[in-house]
Amino acid sequence: MLTVHAAEVCDLVAFVWFRLGHPPARSLVLVGLSGPRQQAGPVLRVDLPTSRRRGGAVRDLAAFLHRHGQDGAFAVIACGRRDDDPCPDPGRDGSHRALVRCLLQELPRHGLEVVDVIEVGTRTFRSCLCRDSTCCPSGGFPLERVRTSRVATAMVLQGHVLHEDESALVRDVVPDREPSDGTASGGRDGPPDPPVPSDGTVPRDADDGRAPGNPLNCWRELLRGTGPVPTDLRWLGHELEDPLFRDALMLTLLPGSGDAAEALLAGRCDVLDPDLMSRAPGQELHERGGSLVAAWVRRAPEGHRAPGLAVLAWMAWWRGEGVRSRLLTERALRERPGYRLAALIRALLATGTSPERTDPVDGGPLTVPGAHGGPGPAPRGAGTCRSRGVAGEEEVV
Repeated sequence: MLTVHAAEVCDLVAFVWFRLGHPPARSLVLVGLSGPRQQAGPVLRVDLPTSRRRGGAVRDLAAFLHRHGQDGAFAVIACGRRDDDPCPDPGRDGSHRALVRCLLQELPRHGLEVVDVIEVGTRTFRSCLCRDSTCCPSGGFPLERVRTSRVATAMVLQGHVLHEDESALVRDVVPDREPSDGTASGGRDGPPDPPVPSDGTVPRDADDGRAPGNPLNCWRELLRGTGPVPTDLRWLGHELEDPLFRDALMLTLLPGSGDAAEALLAGRCDVLDPDLMSRAPGQELHERGGSLVAAWVRRAPEGHRAPGLAVLAWMAWWRGEGVRSRLLTERALRERPGYRLAALIRALLATGTSPERTDPVDGGPLTVPGAHGGPGPAPRGAGTCRSRGVAGEEEVV
């Protein structure tokens, strides 16, 4: 857990960017805060609302934060990325001024103190609440300050990657080759896969990639490995079609799970530790497991990617990577409408349900709310572009 003292506006913007995984465009983002130390809670993003939807959208977001125990929030209004679509000065732009006014009215009505409202353009950013031109010039600050802020530096050192847009968050599952007929075949490092039979099944004979032994043992051996990901993982695709094996595979990704996966396959669910999900995921374990499942998804025949995509969506949800989880869930449900694990994860995301754990996700939690003076109720630390240090956990939904 990282504490940032005297957080600046650029730190708040960087926090939002890295928690979403990319700089949002045409978006309204709210970050919930709670407690005297302003611990960050849910990070909520919606498309920039129209004038007709403005009030309803803000009320929905505020109500969600209130239901989840938040008592404060800061907002980021993100504009488009095109050079011909810059954000005007928020003090002179009627549409964004109306949105700022709506935020300042609706958030306190739901018991949320407004810490800051920040507008981010294509080249600059600034606080909408700071009235001190010597602190926040009307033209704003260059976006480069966000990328070189303390929060951005900390995130990079912790291994987080900032992508250009949300599509890059799921680049690891894009089929290696996508012929004109829409089917995927072959692998980046290997020969083309054999054709899929007319009945839609994947071949199972020994020459076509069947597991060379007990499938769970084979998976554990791969999970312990440190070398390159194998190019032929068709046996993994076969086994993931079995919900019991799929769930057992997911158990192997829980730190300290021991032989829980074997117990599940043996039908001994009564011996499973109910507190397994209370532990934070291990970064190395998840990276290795995720790379293996993603490798199969990239090479999988069309229509057979849903189980792997759903496993990856679950892993992203568990790590608090809500945007990636949503994108993977959508892909899984397009592949196989109604696939139960994907539908369950979609419901968890829609309700803002997060895994219960006592420790933060490795390298993830970081809270950096700042405070400004401005219209409406006086926020904590009003009148300064810096706030006292805070720390806590956040969840992206």
